[in-house]
Amino acid sequence: MTSTISFDRVSDIYDATRGFPPGVSEQVTYFILNLVSPTAETKFYETGIGTGRIAVPIARRGYSYTGVDVSEKMLAELYQKLEGVSHRLTAIKGDATALPFDRH
Repeated sequence: MTSTISFDRVSDIYDATRGFPPGVSEQVTYFILNLVSPTAETKFYETGIGTGRIAVPIARRGYSYTGVDVSEKMLAELYQKLEGVSHRLTAIKGDATALPFDRH
């Protein structure tokens, strides 16, 4: 039996209580991009994208990024961070135990 956890109740304080220390976000982004060596065609995917702590810095650099999260409020926080920023990020409300994608 699987159990789905939604962070709707803490979406407004999530980043403040689980944020990275100063500079760590950039280090994580640098590490991921160095590891992957992405090209313009590279597409990133994240299950449990939440408020986009990892996704936003990568998407801001112009990479295609898709994420799934069950929490509508967490996704709203994510999109608030991207307001006015050109990006190729798509966030989908969905459950990681039943991903909303074709199997083809």
